[in-house]
Amino acid sequence: MDYPLEYERPFWPFSGQALRSLTMDFFEHQAKANRSSKYLILGYLVALVIITLGFNLAGMIVWAVATEPLALGQATQELNLSHLLPLWLDSRYSWQVTVAVILFVGTVSLANWFSLRQGGDQVAKMMGGRRIPANTMNKDEKRLLNVVEEMALAAGMPVPDVFIMDQEHAINAFAAGYAPNEAAICVTRGLIISLNRDELQGVIGHEFSHILNGDMRLNVRIISVLSGLVAMGQLGRWLTELGFRSSHDTRGGVFFLILPGLLIWLIGSLGVLCSRVIKAALSRQREFLADASAVQFTRQTQGIASALHKIHHHRYQSLLKNRHAEDLSHMCIAKTLNMRFTSLLDTHPPIEERIRRLDAQFLTKTKIQAAQTRLQEQSQTDGSVTTGTANNTERLSAGSSSATTSPLPTETLSSNFSDSETSTLPPSDALYGTELQQEEMIEFTSPMQQANVDQAVASIGLTDDQRIEAARACLSSMPQDLLMSLRQPDYAPLVLLLMLAQTNTQPNIAIKILEKHQKYPQSLLEHYLPIVSEMQNRPIYPVLQLAMAAVKSCTKEDKQDLLRTAKQIIASDNSVQPQELFFYLVLFRHLNPKAKRNPAIEISSISQLKKELATLFAFLCQFTDEEHKDAAFQKAIQQFHITGVTLPDYQRISHQALGNAIFRIEHLAPMLKRSVVLAVTDLMQHDDTITHQEFDWLRMLADCWDCPIPLSVSVTTPA
Repeated sequence: MDYPLEYERPFWPFSGQALRSLTMDFFEHQAKANRSSKYLILGYLVALVIITLGFNLAGMIVWAVATEPLALGQATQELNLSHLLPLWLDSRYSWQVTVAVILFVGTVSLANWFSLRQGGDQVAKMMGGRRIPANTMNKDEKRLLNVVEEMALAAGMPVPDVFIMDQEHAINAFAAGYAPNEAAICVTRGLIISLNRDELQGVIGHEFSHILNGDMRLNVRIISVLSGLVAMGQLGRWLTELGFRSSHDTRGGVFFLILPGLLIWLIGSLGVLCSRVIKAALSRQREFLADASAVQFTRQTQGIASALHKIHHHRYQSLLKNRHAEDLSHMCIAKTLNMRFTSLLDTHPPIEERIRRLDAQFLTKTKIQAAQTRLQEQSQTDGSVTTGTANNTERLSAGSSSATTSPLPTETLSSNFSDSETSTLPPSDALYGTELQQEEMIEFTSPMQQANVDQAVASIGLTDDQRIEAARACLSSMPQDLLMSLRQPDYAPLVLLLMLAQTNTQPNIAIKILEKHQKYPQSLLEHYLPIVSEMQNRPIYPVLQLAMAAVKSCTKEDKQDLLRTAKQIIASDNSVQPQELFFYLVLFRHLNPKAKRNPAIEISSISQLKKELATLFAFLCQFTDEEHKDAAFQKAIQQFHITGVTLPDYQRISHQALGNAIFRIEHLAPMLKRSVVLAVTDLMQHDDTITHQEFDWLRMLADCWDCPIPLSVSVTTPA
């Protein structure tokens, strides 16, 4: 089966680079982000050279004033440093200044690099973010969690941690992390109280675009790498402020702190300038792409366009008060601070330009609607409508037939938005859409059409309104007690273990292991066992997606206990089923501290993985009919020029070897990884059928490679 590199997508009203970028797939975006990282390092080195030269020039002048005034005077008269420069280079101070600058900048960058590698939650906490608990009673926070869950399930990735910056009243948000499996989304308090559900969905779609397009990893690298350049200016500012405070007690502060501080601050500003130039060069076009992707995810432009319009007219706009606002200026949905020379240094394009690219008529329709609203309010204040006002309203209505439908269907736009605006929350039973009727339930043991599987795999890193509706239906069909338990660290591990026990060939023996476990009392087992039984024969990966945020927040001991108990359950029947194996591998990858959740791209040639690919393909051949197994295996390995290998008995394959093979593939370059994913998909449906259960296994396998396969939108109605 031939898989096209590009596949059909609906046309959207975007032009230029944003539209062309939409024709790239998930893996091409990942490759492009990796190339951008090389440009980041190059820009960093150039900026470091500029800062080092700046400090050497300042050091040379200070040194000349103290030791070589005649040479300095001659250089000043002739406007030529050729006489002074050799003397400075021969002195021991030149290399001391150079080493000091490089060590300071490099140490700060490395320290932030290692700190932020722990995951997106570290960036959120750095910005003062508070993790929103799954059982929050705040209606705005609950609505946010629901939107994030829907988007994550639709996109095929674990539900990310969600944080809120309670002290920030502006409208802003960002996504942070090195990979989709450890992402965190952080929003301001002003955002969740100012946006309605459509606008909130547009913003979250924008952030999910950054997660899925590889921007998130690049953004965190920008923070850590450029923090060293910015730190020098921050050090000078701190010394200056300390000197002014000390000058109240002694005049020495002026000479020993203020003057050096001002000098370091001035030269360190070169680093700030360079960092802003680098961030602007790497960030601006990615914002257009993220806006376009948000529309593609939700199939409507009004949500993200209206959210941007609210940001533009909000009392605090998108400006943040946190001291790290400069560091995160490139990560947020809108700019975090005001600066001069915005057109050159701003990391975000002007909001009005972004809105025009989304909908050329949006601003015009908004102005007309605002004028109509003002006229109506004036007429109500006067108690009657004057003839002139009526004529004006008629002319406005007649001149804007395209504006008869409000650009903001859920509320009225005005020219001003305060941070006290709130949005109405739908009833709790409507948050996930309408409950599925029995005759509409998906029969997960039925075969899936080959075209739908190919479409899902071709849509890795993407989602749309149909898949979001499918995610809502999936959530609605789950028992409410199960949903609440999956969101809480105290109960999510037990629910996952019960789900795993149900997949065992001897579930009674597996459940007895849990009954003997000291952590799980009998009352809890009796409560959750019938609830979990309702999910029998249903896909298990959505349950893993929902539970991952909760189990990640468990203690280290609880995570180890979960993995250890899972292994006991799997081994209790002396056999390992594919679903059990993939279930455990996903858990291991997310929870074991030794598992590399941020794998480096170490393998640039498929020839380095011939043994691993042969092992994986041999194991997957069990999904194919007996008569097609050998042909399917040979076709798969021949795509990668692996010859002289016969199909081994998959039952003799060591599960340790299989796990190692799967995790080795994770280190492939993005475009090569795409070839493996497509080959695996082709192999699993070699007989032109793939069950919903097998598709669930495929999604768990792809999770181990950070390739989120979205929900399939096919529904088979049972007879």
